[in-house]
Amino acid sequence: MTASLEKIALIGFGEVGQTLTKNLKDAGIRDITAWDIAFASPASAQSVAAKKLGVTIAKSMDEALRGQSLVIAAVTAGSAEAAAAQAAPLMEKNALYADVNSVSPGAKQRIGKAVAELVEEGQTVILDGGSTVAEVAQHLQGRSLQIITNSIPIAQIFYDSKSTEVTLTGGFLYPRLGVLLGPLCEQMLDHVSADILIMGIGGITEAGLSNSNTLIVGSERKMIEVSRTVIVAADHSKFGRNAMVHLSSLDKVDLVVSDGALAPKYHQLLERHKVGVVLA
Repeated sequence: MTASLEKIALIGFGEVGQTLTKNLKDAGIRDITAWDIAFASPASAQSVAAKKLGVTIAKSMDEALRGQSLVIAAVTAGSAEAAAAQAAPLMEKNALYADVNSVSPGAKQRIGKAVAELVEEGQTVILDGGSTVAEVAQHLQGRSLQIITNSIPIAQIFYDSKSTEVTLTGGFLYPRLGVLLGPLCEQMLDHVSADILIMGIGGITEAGLSNSNTLIVGSERKMIEVSRTVIVAADHSKFGRNAMVHLSSLDKVDLVVSDGALAPKYHQLLERHKVGVVLA
């Protein structure tokens, strides 16, 4: 069967989904239906972008997939398997499913485990938001630690932990990632210090670290400022790309933990800047 390119369904409408939509529209494909969990909020970045791009907003994954012969999943690596499992029973017979996520969930899990092994008992650890740092948090469960985070999903990982103390920063809630940002978050961070910061990132180049939102970058800069050691957990797909907002130079980073698919040129880039590298 050849899938029709006259209409397409997208699962996930973050940065990748929006870029795909623009490219598909440029190629003449106008009938695009999308579903994203963030569509539940009309004010979310995904909802606003979908309206701007002229995409049909589905109220559920079932609605998005109904009658579609081609489905493209543009979710994060950590959500890829769950999205496929949810979509499978909803798809039309002989429909095609394409996952454009370039990083396997297993790679992020290995990165998470490797980073967690670097943390010592009794330390104070700041955990940034994002799917890779969430994998680190999964491997820190049951440890005797003080965790500071601005991520509600990460705080929930420790909800029943008897040995881990968790402090949420407070701040403005950014719905797409479930993180707390803005002046209140930064003011709280001003009054703490941490042994280790474990952070995700939108992009890594010769120019340094970057991310996709000015509020996210503001909070991350403050996290770097109050931490004695900075560890970046980033899969190979983050290298060689610039996200929208510059965050910091590479000299602020002590260690990068990535996966085995990291190109040698990026390994050498980190070494030139005296940044340690661990490949998981």
